[in-house]
Amino acid sequence: MLHKLGVLSCLLSAATAVSAQLYWNSTQFLFTLGDSYTTDGFNISEGVNSTNPGYTSSNGPNWVEYLGGTYNVTNTKVFNLASGGATIDAALVAPYLPTVLSIVDQVSQFEEYLAPKPYGAQWDSSNSLFAIWIGINDVITGALADYNDQLIAYAGLFEATHSGTSVRIFDPRPVFNTLLDNYPTFGYVNITGYCEAYENGTPSMTTQDAPCEPVSSYFWLNTLHPLYTVHNILAHAIATALDY
Repeated sequence: MLHKLGVLSCLLSAATAVSAQLYWNSTQFLFTLGDSYTTDGFNISEGVNSTNPGYTSSNGPNWVEYLGGTYNVTNTKVFNLASGGATIDAALVAPYLPTVLSIVDQVSQFEEYLAPKPYGAQWDSSNSLFAIWIGINDVITGALADYNDQLIAYAGLFEATHSGTSVRIFDPRPVFNTLLDNYPTFGYVNITGYCEAYENGTPSMTTQDAPCEPVSSYFWLNTLHPLYTVHNILAHAIATALDY
């Protein structure tokens, strides 16, 4: 039995599991869990084929939508269970709203709606990728190193105790650092701040509200979330990593 499991930690280090025989170009189902960096507003409780509203934190597609769209080479079907503001376990770190689904809650949703493999989601462990990107709402700067060390250790433990599963660590920091260190090359004019007129989203992905530069030329949409342009490059890096 072959599995793919992704364990992603927001802006810290990321893990994506890759079976020796299963790569992105042969993945048929993608299941994602996480917080505002991952959610697109999809609500599995409305049905496996319900409409994806596309509510993201990036003022455009996020990495899941790019991975399941632009870099989708095998018509991979995506089920996004992420919830903006999510923590790993609400019993340990309460989200900012009681309606926010923690990772524990998201796993429960998977077990209820997708584990039975209903029509439209007839996945198999040999053709599915499970990706988790979480942590930004759980930890503070001083805990990052310890958090990442434990993430890497647990990923290895998970692989060792789950026969047929191979776990790969994907670290998004080099992607962010490359963009930030070479920002003019990638078309950014501001990498240290954001325009308050844009912080809650704009009518289009290229809106300009003077005296600010066009929203697409900023790295950050607000104090926490990068623009869709960053997500695009990140998704490309993930797709590439999954095929090696």
